[in-house]
Amino acid sequence: MIQKVLDTFVQTGAAAGTSLLVFKDGREAFFGCAGRLDLDQPAPFARDAIMRMFSMTKVVTAAAIMTLADQGLLSVNDPVSRFIPEYANLMVAQPDGTLVPADKPLTIRHLLTMTSGIPYPGGSDVVSQAYAREMASFDWANDTTLDMARIIARCPLCFHPGDEWRYGLSADVLGAVVVAITGMELGEYLKKTIFDPLGMVDTAFTVPEEKKHRMAVMYNVSPEGGWSPVPAKANSFGARVEMGGAGLYSTLDDFVRFGEMLRVGGKEILSEESIREMSRNQLTPKQMETFWETGIGYGYGYLVRTVIDESLNELHAEPNGVFGWNGMAGTSLRIDPANGLTVVYGIQRVPANHDDFLPPVLQAVAHVFRK
Repeated sequence: MIQKVLDTFVQTGAAAGTSLLVFKDGREAFFGCAGRLDLDQPAPFARDAIMRMFSMTKVVTAAAIMTLADQGLLSVNDPVSRFIPEYANLMVAQPDGTLVPADKPLTIRHLLTMTSGIPYPGGSDVVSQAYAREMASFDWANDTTLDMARIIARCPLCFHPGDEWRYGLSADVLGAVVVAITGMELGEYLKKTIFDPLGMVDTAFTVPEEKKHRMAVMYNVSPEGGWSPVPAKANSFGARVEMGGAGLYSTLDDFVRFGEMLRVGGKEILSEESIREMSRNQLTPKQMETFWETGIGYGYGYLVRTVIDESLNELHAEPNGVFGWNGMAGTSLRIDPANGLTVVYGIQRVPANHDDFLPPVLQAVAHVFRK
């Protein structure tokens, strides 16, 4: 049943290649794939396909921050300026374009819950345009993760910290917090504390030359249905920029290892309390008014969605307590503690059109594996 769903995506031309790995109670319960790594080559979209994970990186960054909390090196209530001084004295944009001082310090918790007021650049509003102007000065080849965070600090916030929810560069600032506290580059810290202990051998911000033949081509899909490959790079972004919100490459097996760690309570990497905090809804009713997915049963924890009202969740067929996040190219991580499930979905296309792919996949998983 699940394999048929994957095959259909390829047969109908919706995906060049796709894959799914399901673990149940700590053991592999399903693996399936369909299609090709590259439409111009015969290699299949195999289990070891290396994919751009984009925003699934955020979940790893949240875990990294909580390892620092477990070590007593930060509190989620600490002001960001404790670690990156440029985040003192932030300003907030008003509807008329004027700026006023933020009414409270920006904290680590605000970043973890996307209630910071830091957007992504590129929107039509005044603040997003200000971010786009500032980011234009960034040297992607030579500047660092901390340099990016300092540029972000020069921009106004969309709202006072904690007033609303807005998706944006919060996780990238958190990546810089890791660098500031540890003195290590983000990828180095992740490798030492998460990737190596879990055996995540194919997860990094770069893909070495000897593994590039396993990289799945990411395709831009036009509204008319045309497909164009996005050129592969050694790093998703710049040579030195390791973005806490978007930069990792990984595989199904590696991300299942990470998801299983969160499902079973930390495996000596994270405390159970930190995982509970990550995976529970952290948004207030007022903040929920601006969260994208309130209406379909989700709340938001530390850089993850979490199901809080399964009666509204028919689209994805997920019960209360399931948590995870997606990537811009269609990948998805879902962790279901109550049913002992960790699910990782693989695909590489933009736009991801998540609502075309994830509902049939997750409904098939639910039919086979959930109580």
